[in-house]
Amino acid sequence: MNEEATRALISPWLVALVFGGVLAIWITTPFALTMLFPGRDFATRGQFGDLYGSVNALFSGLAFAGVLVTILLQRLEVRLQFEALAANQIELARTAKAQEESWAALQKTIHAQSFKTAIDLVNSDERERARDVILYELEENLPLERWSPVQRDAALMVARTYTTLALMQKHGLLPEELVLENWGNSLAITWRKLKPFVQDYRVRNNVPHGWETYERLGEAAIAHAKESG
Repeated sequence: MNEEATRALISPWLVALVFGGVLAIWITTPFALTMLFPGRDFATRGQFGDLYGSVNALFSGLAFAGVLVTILLQRLEVRLQFEALAANQIELARTAKAQEESWAALQKTIHAQSFKTAIDLVNSDERERARDVILYELEENLPLERWSPVQRDAALMVARTYTTLALMQKHGLLPEELVLENWGNSLAITWRKLKPFVQDYRVRNNVPHGWETYERLGEAAIAHAKESG
């Protein structure tokens, strides 16, 4: 039974008709007895009225039945409300799922665009030359005082480049797994070689947290390389 059927059962007109009928019977009963027993005394009329004492029981039963009907209707209404609530929850779940799927699609688009930007950034000719200097020409654990000006300039460019890449990853533009899969090896090697340079840069320029995102991503790349074997 739907909500419209429930409203039809408890129509205000039906309720008014029932109560109006009972009131009309109650009002007209004395007049009806007078017409049925004209000239009779009240005792005779009372005896005849006692024959209809069952009417009181009838109306009491009807009243009780009305209470039962009201309880059943209220129970039905509660059930309908529960069903409506359940349907609403299902619809909310569907909406949430659709939003999650939409967000996932948007994230994929953002990652794809950001990955293209990262490739253009890291693989530009100037940055590739600087990275090659660090990867292939700079000896690991070489004291800073023995670094050539070319190596220092290359170290500065590599640190800035990978800091930008690390910031993109930190702010959700690129997944860390994607960054490590594509640049993990060079990140690990350059960070091991440039760590003394970065520490010296922080002291000389009084920036204790300089290139901190590059450090975090470099350490993650080293750990990833160890896990990969």
